[in-house]
Amino acid sequence: MLSRFLSKKLCLALSCVPLLLVGCQSTAPLGAVSFRTQATASPPREALFNQPAAAPFIFKSRQGLLLAYRGLQADSRQIYVRRSRDGQSWDSPVQVSHNNLSVSHPQIVEEASGKLKLFYHSNQSESWQLYVSESSDAQTWTPPRKVDLPESQISDSSLFYSNKEYLLCYQAFGGGLFLTRSSDGQRWGQPTQISESGEAPSLVRTAQGHYALAYEGPTDTGWTIYLSSSSDLKQWSAPQALGQELGENSRSRWGRLVSGSKGTTLVFSSQTESGAWELYKRSSSDLQAWSAPKQLTQNGLRNVNPQLAPASSSSAYLAWELSQPESPAVSHLTVQQLQF
Repeated sequence: MLSRFLSKKLCLALSCVPLLLVGCQSTAPLGAVSFRTQATASPPREALFNQPAAAPFIFKSRQGLLLAYRGLQADSRQIYVRRSRDGQSWDSPVQVSHNNLSVSHPQIVEEASGKLKLFYHSNQSESWQLYVSESSDAQTWTPPRKVDLPESQISDSSLFYSNKEYLLCYQAFGGGLFLTRSSDGQRWGQPTQISESGEAPSLVRTAQGHYALAYEGPTDTGWTIYLSSSSDLKQWSAPQALGQELGENSRSRWGRLVSGSKGTTLVFSSQTESGAWELYKRSSSDLQAWSAPKQLTQNGLRNVNPQLAPASSSSAYLAWELSQPESPAVSHLTVQQLQF
């Protein structure tokens, strides 16, 4: 049913304008974070900074709410982090990467000691690998170092940390999704293959201790989000398609999971007939039966690359990119709070 994937998505950058999140706007405590598509244009009042940005990653830490992202302008194509104490005002951006080539896919974890680790992808070594930088205060970061992975190159990845163990699910350049473990985030064990194909993985653990993995892949007539689950990280259930209810020929991508005491929620983008990409969510208490897709955005824009972080037992922070469908070259970022 699925084909092998050999292509590397080098950039998910898209241009955007602000929007309201349907179903969340009345309770969303976060101010929208948006960026002008034109570098010379004055930023909107709620903008974090003047420059456009992409590849957001939102994370709630002991240091506050952290937003990692990739700059898009020629002089700022690096990984940055901004911190907010209240979701309204944000500290100045802190540059983490110092690469001469491309960077993307930032991800943050917080160890039991409070140490923050920011992982990101880069082809600095002329092959796409994972790099890591550390911080104790989200303001000062150590020089990034290359992570010792069992693969010579990787594509998209999803990082999960719990109980002093790191789990990394990644897409190999030769095709397939693999899982590897680490005790320190630097040295990783022999990977096990989860799927022969798949892209853009998202890995979480439920309140019941089960693991859920969402990823995207083709159907006979379109593109959709698949989900597999496991209780031991060894045996995985057959993939379940979760985006096809929107239409047989629909294109659904960028599936992201978040889990809380009330169950697991999936947020994904799906393309409409007009060419726009709108956000949808589905929820499940057992990873088997899922609610019908609920549309979150209705703005006619290109709403893509959502990222989720638990905010409470019944809500999550949701960050994503927005752009005009006809000009997906530079993206704005926005953040809202999503109720499960």
